[in-house]
Amino acid sequence: MASSTAAGAGAASSAAAGSAAEVKFTITVQCTVGGEKRAVSYTVFKRTLMSQVFDSSVSFFKLDPAQVILVVKNKVALTHKCVEDYRLSDKSVLDLIYLKEAPTIELTLQDQAGNNKAITASTYHPLSDVVKAFCKHLGEEIGFSDLYHGGVALDLDASPASIGLRSGEQLFCYCYRAACRQHWLAAGKPEQAKALRFIKFYFSDWKYGYKTFPIFRHDISTPMEVLIRTFCAWRGLDYDQTGFLYSYTYKQVQHGDTATHKALADGDTILAYSRQELQGRLWDAVLAGSCPTVLALLGEGAELSTRIGPEEWGKHPLHAAVANGHTELVQLLLRGPPGPGQAQAQPETAGPTGGTGAAEGSAAREGPAAAGHDGGAGAAAGGGAGSGGAKQGKDGARGKAGPQEPGVRTGEGASGLGPRPSAGGAGQSPACSPTSSTAPADASPDSTDSSSEPSESSESSEPSGTGADRACDPNQLDYASDPPLWHAVENNLVELVGMLLRAGATAADLPPRDGRPKPAYSACPHAARKGHAEALRALLAAGANPWLPDADGYTAYDYALDHAKPPALVVALLEGDPRFGEVQRGFQ
Repeated sequence: MASSTAAGAGAASSAAAGSAAEVKFTITVQCTVGGEKRAVSYTVFKRTLMSQVFDSSVSFFKLDPAQVILVVKNKVALTHKCVEDYRLSDKSVLDLIYLKEAPTIELTLQDQAGNNKAITASTYHPLSDVVKAFCKHLGEEIGFSDLYHGGVALDLDASPASIGLRSGEQLFCYCYRAACRQHWLAAGKPEQAKALRFIKFYFSDWKYGYKTFPIFRHDISTPMEVLIRTFCAWRGLDYDQTGFLYSYTYKQVQHGDTATHKALADGDTILAYSRQELQGRLWDAVLAGSCPTVLALLGEGAELSTRIGPEEWGKHPLHAAVANGHTELVQLLLRGPPGPGQAQAQPETAGPTGGTGAAEGSAAREGPAAAGHDGGAGAAAGGGAGSGGAKQGKDGARGKAGPQEPGVRTGEGASGLGPRPSAGGAGQSPACSPTSSTAPADASPDSTDSSSEPSESSESSEPSGTGADRACDPNQLDYASDPPLWHAVENNLVELVGMLLRAGATAADLPPRDGRPKPAYSACPHAARKGHAEALRALLAAGANPWLPDADGYTAYDYALDHAKPPALVVALLEGDPRFGEVQRGFQ
């Protein structure tokens, strides 16, 4: 028993020693004094201030503190930071260098207005010193500028040596406050220039293969065109031949857009695609909702399987068509473009109340028909995308929603940034693959498999690669794991909700379809959270379960009763789910 106790004590002692070793360690500061290299070592803790290390070293070497700098990992140590801020480990070596002996390099800075200035920069000092010198030269306010090089935004706390900058390199300095202020002064609104509020946007473009995401800051009330033109100038992109897309909403950037008007949030991403290539022209046509142009471009060899953006941020054509409310184009993508020798199918016609088709095959529920959302018919070929719509954030079940843009009907071809489209990003995605088993757009939610029930269409064989073989999958998930149905519900596009349901779209709270795996997305809580009563009616008519909670644990009832939603939402639940009325009567 004694030996066991001794062993335990020894283990405890070893653990305490190991813990002490993690808390404190040794660092070395070296300096060249009188041609001789000398060094001193210190035992420090993780929270030891660098000012203590600096003061002790200056005292030991008997140097003037105004004449030397402490360099850690190729940059000047900030004395208010501590040892662990620099991730120093045991036996780390720091340098004490004379300012006169510190190496320098020549950097050329250029701003958004084309102003250039060659600046001598200390190799070890932060790049913020370079930016301050440049802003002082321009007479601009310090603290409202960012620095870019090689497709990325630079950390202003980093030194030229720490990121490998060499003498003679050119950097782009975006003075975002000056750019926004200049816009308002030119517009004759100097008061607006005094009330600027900045948020950041991530950009990614086809020229760099969507592999970089530099941050640009912009005022929430200044038109996005100011920022877009600055980005194009920096990247060397042709402004008129580049399309821009809001990543979260699948909406094209339009003239006059502002962050406030489009409900953009801090940290949103904007994707840039080229209009000089076939795929880019296809994307412009998809965003504009132009079926003739889409068919013509597919005939030229464009592919519906192509997405915009990197693999993890890919944008899919069907999602874009749904998000922009292009009803005829959605139907075309769900049916699949006709092959050689085939006539284009007639558009699916909705009754006076669009979305009632969602109720087919659901005899248990006969609520009032859902009102249809005005779908787009034929946008001008190559025009820009219809704008407006909702923007999701990250607060719980997808965040806030942006207002629908007044005066723009979904499906209309509002002109986007730049002239007529011409080309875009490429990549492969299974969104519209030849192996898709998507049900036709005119099938009811409860329809059986066509292979088990003969029909007229099954008697004739289609040429390979045509019709349904090229149809887009209504359950394809995008980068955010959202199906096209999410965008239809988000934007309250009732007609498209019904169309997607008839085409085989499903959700976690909808009945299973043909053995397909269901996504984690719950449509009823989404519709209730947005206050979209008509979309909720269509979902309930299709057999959706309103008692199933979303990812945040809330059901449609929670949103309807606890979040001051429109009374029509409660009426939709009462009429669509008899259990709801029974529960309420039980409470009474």
